[in-house]
Amino acid sequence: MAVLCHPTSHTLSSEPSTGGPARRDVDIVVAWPDIPWAMPSSAEVSGVTLLGDVPIFELDPVDWSIQFHQPWARQAIAEGDMGKLYSHSKLFLRNLVRYVHETARQVQQDYPFVIQIRGGCVLHPNRTSWGFLDAGEGGRDFIVYDMERQRWESQQTSRLAELVSKSLTSKKAIMGLLDHILSISCQSYILTLWKYGRADLERQELPVATVFARTPRPDQVLLVCRVTGFYPRPISVAWLRDGQEVPPGPALNTSDILPNADLTYQLRSILAVAPRDGHSYACRVRHRSLGTRSLIIPWGSCKLHLFQTSIFHNTNFVDVSGWATLEDILFATLEKYTWNIRYLYPWVYPALPAAEWENLQNLFRLYVHNFILSLAGDAKLFQIPYPFVFQCMTGCNLYSNGSYTTFYHLAYNAQNFLSFDVDNSHWERQQESELAVQVERQFNTFAGFSANLQHLLNVTCVDHMKKFIEYGRADLERQELPVATVFARTPRPDQVLLVCRVTGFYPRPISVAWLRDGQEVPPGPALNTSDILPNADLTYQLRSILAVAPRDGHSYACRVRHRSLGTRSLIIPWGSSKVALSAGITIAVLLTVAAFLAGAIWCYRRRSPDGKITSKCCTVSSCYW
Repeated sequence: MAVLCHPTSHTLSSEPSTGGPARRDVDIVVAWPDIPWAMPSSAEVSGVTLLGDVPIFELDPVDWSIQFHQPWARQAIAEGDMGKLYSHSKLFLRNLVRYVHETARQVQQDYPFVIQIRGGCVLHPNRTSWGFLDAGEGGRDFIVYDMERQRWESQQTSRLAELVSKSLTSKKAIMGLLDHILSISCQSYILTLWKYGRADLERQELPVATVFARTPRPDQVLLVCRVTGFYPRPISVAWLRDGQEVPPGPALNTSDILPNADLTYQLRSILAVAPRDGHSYACRVRHRSLGTRSLIIPWGSCKLHLFQTSIFHNTNFVDVSGWATLEDILFATLEKYTWNIRYLYPWVYPALPAAEWENLQNLFRLYVHNFILSLAGDAKLFQIPYPFVFQCMTGCNLYSNGSYTTFYHLAYNAQNFLSFDVDNSHWERQQESELAVQVERQFNTFAGFSANLQHLLNVTCVDHMKKFIEYGRADLERQELPVATVFARTPRPDQVLLVCRVTGFYPRPISVAWLRDGQEVPPGPALNTSDILPNADLTYQLRSILAVAPRDGHSYACRVRHRSLGTRSLIIPWGSSKVALSAGITIAVLLTVAAFLAGAIWCYRRRSPDGKITSKCCTVSSCYW
């Protein structure tokens, strides 16, 4: 029983033991979470009884009557000792209140204060059980009842705790009653409640999971897996990177399991990743209601991003370039001097009405003109030396569950400079320079521009992306199989570098790993994998290099996983024996050729019949035995 006392009323944070999916432990907790004493003659009392995490009934704080949460609980209470005990609950509470007041007077306890009490028992599958009863005061552990020794023990070195523990231990009749209730009556009551409420107690609700992303800053994406509506409480939620579970670490943050109003539960698991890191991610959910299955929710998104670079050469000339990508497909560019939109795929222009393209064209021209005018004025004001560069990245990300995120980031000379908070239509500087302060203040005065930008990102960008996805689906869903080769280099005698070169694949996300004796080699100093790089034919490539010792007795293979392979993996073993044999033959041939070309002389020594040692030298072509 845990009792927490505060100047104002709070609820005890207690977590009944529900066990994991394989356990069948059941606990009953009778708690009087809030007993505030406002003055020496009064007390407000409330209480609740839980079976597992199911509320059975509660105590009305007005008249101390029992209010049943479950209809079957009323039937169960009529059986056995519990009916008699609950019929005397008001008498017990009156005695408890009187005892607390008397003890408070003895130690001159200040009013108001709060006491919380929790007690009950846990019944295991083998019918063994244990009871518990503890208390707290002032927000700290106060006293606990030791059933084996039949005594109360103080949990703090205060006069009040010593007084109460000794006083209660001296009441032998109460100790005997507590032992009977916690070790016998409580077990019996659990079985009775289980008999009547089995359907509710074994209720299972399937989890509903969604995956979406947030972008707090340009170099980070937060993947969020929200799982809700499940019952019972125990659940396992994990992130998978390329099919492998992401281990605990600073990038992974999973919330506590929280209750919903409908008596189910929810939680969130957040994984921080780098944008376009080349990996595939999925959220895996395991719950008793799913049986042996797992719920796998992949994170998928489509990105419409616009880029602009403005090089201010001098006060009279600004070089402007711009381009737009759908995923990694460059589908439109801004012509340098006319600022006209150029369409790079035949499906781009038909995706939107001609009037919409004309509207966008005029909008871009006006935006670029005002952008140059505003920043050129700021450059003159702060006497910024020429040349300097401003870069803009903006757009929207659409996720598989229908949610989306939008952003606008501005950089100055390759440093983060300014960002637009789309939700609040507010500009925020990303550095503390005088120029950043001025531009932030200036842009926040452009209320009309900010409102238009907010609408363009939240509405226009998402709507246009959906159209581009529809018309450009063939290019977006294009898949090219990876081609992988494995070879070795020997930079020094005590080291072999195994190289796995993978190229020609599309789309970009891919997983490449080295296997040692069939087991994946973990990250470490011996493993070095390059970034994913583009090829000229709009496919991608990368290399993964593993440093090993020559003839270390292990077998190695490169494993490639890619969307174009489906559920299969590409396994390319490194044949160390073949490589070694090939190298030996090559060396022998080279030595022989060199010897013939040089007219090599072979000298040897042999013993003559008379015991003298003689030497003989000959060329390769004339030597014989």
